[in-house]
Amino acid sequence: MTQKFPLQSLLDLSQLRLDEATRKLGELISGQQDAAQRLELIEQYRDEYQARFVATAQSGIGRHAWENYRAFLNRFDDAVTQARGLVTTAEQRTAVG
Repeated sequence: MTQKFPLQSLLDLSQLRLDEATRKLGELISGQQDAAQRLELIEQYRDEYQARFVATAQSGIGRHAWENYRAFLNRFDDAVTQARGLVTTAEQRTAVG
């Protein structure tokens, strides 16, 4: 009869907890990367829209179109601010994890 290592159950439990912690950390890192990619995409869209606004404004636009561009850019700015907050939160969660 083969004798079992006396601390094998403790070793197995430790391995299970390590595997679970590794999985959770991987999820946190993935979430952080996703948030950073979303922020980058929103910033790119905002920059493109800003460039379109500048090009249109240089050729002359009316007050109503000007206000529409500005309002939309303000919404982009709000989205960027919110996305930056999500990135910061994701970074903090990853650091804690």
